Amino acid sequence: MDARKESCPTKTILLVAWQDAADIYAKAVAELSRQIGILPKDEYEKLSHAAETARKRSREAQANLETHIADHGCNGNQVAA
Repeated sequence: MDARKESCPTKTILLVAWQDAADIYAKAVAELSRQIGILPKDEYEKLSHAAETARKRSREAQANLETHIADHGCNGNQVAA
């Protein structure tokens, strides 16, 4: 058994980064949803932009993890994408 497939500190760091980014994205979308019809359009657009930025960061964090797993071969535990 290859030890790096079982426990890879970089994979763990990247997974946590993706989870954090996904949480931020989820909160941004929830706030955006709560503000529909409440905020003036320009303020809503700012929230929408923030949610889109959070989505991109989450996607980037996911891609970083997937790239690391592919390059390093530490996919002992499959990660749902």
